[in-house]
Amino acid sequence: MERCELGSHSEPSSKCDIDVVVISSDRYHPWNGDRLDQPDHVWADLPAVIGCDLVVYLEQPFRGPEEFHFGSVQTVKGFEIRPRDRVRCVLLALRSVIEGLLFDRRLACGVTPKYLLHRVYRCLLGRPLDFPVLRWQRAQVALEEFLRTRRPEVVLFHDEFGEWAMAICNACRAVGSITPIAYQHSTVAEDSLQYADLARLRGRIADGLLCVSRQEVHKWSALPIPVTLAGSRRPRWDLNLSTPRGESHARPVTRLPALLVPSLADTPLWQEQLRGFPHLSFAVAPHPLRPDGWALPNVETLTERLNLALLDYEVVITSSPNVQLTLGIMERNFVRVLGAYDSATETLEEGTYRTLEDALRGVSTFEELMSRSIACVPSERVPPDVSKESLARAINTVLGGRRERPSSPSA
Repeated sequence: MERCELGSHSEPSSKCDIDVVVISSDRYHPWNGDRLDQPDHVWADLPAVIGCDLVVYLEQPFRGPEEFHFGSVQTVKGFEIRPRDRVRCVLLALRSVIEGLLFDRRLACGVTPKYLLHRVYRCLLGRPLDFPVLRWQRAQVALEEFLRTRRPEVVLFHDEFGEWAMAICNACRAVGSITPIAYQHSTVAEDSLQYADLARLRGRIADGLLCVSRQEVHKWSALPIPVTLAGSRRPRWDLNLSTPRGESHARPVTRLPALLVPSLADTPLWQEQLRGFPHLSFAVAPHPLRPDGWALPNVETLTERLNLALLDYEVVITSSPNVQLTLGIMERNFVRVLGAYDSATETLEEGTYRTLEDALRGVSTFEELMSRSIACVPSERVPPDVSKESLARAINTVLGGRRERPSSPSA
């Protein structure tokens, strides 16, 4: 098999390029109208680094930046749907329901009897729907139309084996000759339901998995698809990594000495538990998709770029996997709180706590809190940087491994 290098459709970098597109959506900044000066929340500056197009699927009219400085961007308007597309969405939904009932619930792409009854109930009560009823079927139809015109060789996406991923994979296979490859957003818990029992979905899920670290490759090497190391740009895209290894990254503390960084799913619980510690003062870096609810007398809300702010605090308490990876790159110790994205059976190590309440219990001074900041990220868990050449090697590994494995769908 001839090996290829990465390139974009418009600007090939060599005679034999892999034409790659990266897919995101307007659920994230800057496309949702928030943090317009930053790159995509999920992909960071990866598209610009590797020289490929970023495709943003829009569920609502565009609210993002007029000028984007982190690579080439194309948009797919999922909120504009033609009558014939509505018919196709309904047919896809019927197929999804049947496959979900007969083979695996994940093939339902969100359209389950319980889901439909809930939507009917909300309509009867006159409550607005957060998303279209056939959300993922609409995404599949819109992406199919785009891919038939653009026709890349490889599509990279996050939400590896979820409903969004299923819509993308279905669109790629409906068009044909397009390889969908899942790319991890961050580390994944060993008991993740999304990664469970994927052998029965082979041929319907991604053709390969790109992992953020060597630890993740080892963890998921038994999946029925090729698994290889890719690294990540997200935890490091705006870090100044020119400091020689081994030297301190710390700068003089300019604000509060302790910073809280919850994950999206852990935010409500942290807000509730923090009320029990009014004698401790913190700065909080809210998740960009859940910025509200931090109006507490002992809390200062951080608004500046998180990766840079991490350098300003002596103690960081976090349950966010990506923030932990950034701290690993910086070789910083921290207080780790297990959260929604960690395994429920994970063994507690030094500096690791089940809940924020456990981490703060018995602490009355900042010095006591500092003594608990001893968690560290093992080197095999730290994601390597990504370059055009390294990602090309990872994609070639998937393409080669795919040819060696059966790919017929079980459904």
